[in-house]
Amino acid sequence: MIFQQIEDLEVRPDGIYRVLGSVSLIPEPKPSQNSDFHKNDSFGGFNLLYRVRSAHERFGDWHQIRFEMSPMAREMRYPHWWAHTHAELPGELRLLSAMHIYQHQRRALDHEWFKELLSHLV
Repeated sequence: MIFQQIEDLEVRPDGIYRVLGSVSLIPEPKPSQNSDFHKNDSFGGFNLLYRVRSAHERFGDWHQIRFEMSPMAREMRYPHWWAHTHAELPGELRLLSAMHIYQHQRRALDHEWFKELLSHLV
């Protein structure tokens, strides 16, 4: 996992993101022969975001965000959820509320999130 400091990236009305991390599972998960290729809980990565409400705020909160293909794009990929690279992520964050080929799921880092992550890793 690599963290990259970026300039403040404002995403309205959501706040300002300061530190980004991109986490990819290596090797990337492959669908098993017995599983459904479109299984919704499969994922190969996620992005970590540190969000503040204003540029003057020092303390914020950590979030995980992961992306999937929009059903309107009519494209499927496995794993179902993935992380964008550091180069792609700033542009994708600016498009979170727009109609786009990707949709996202965002979640605060909490006890339940870590349990879910560990269940995927074990």
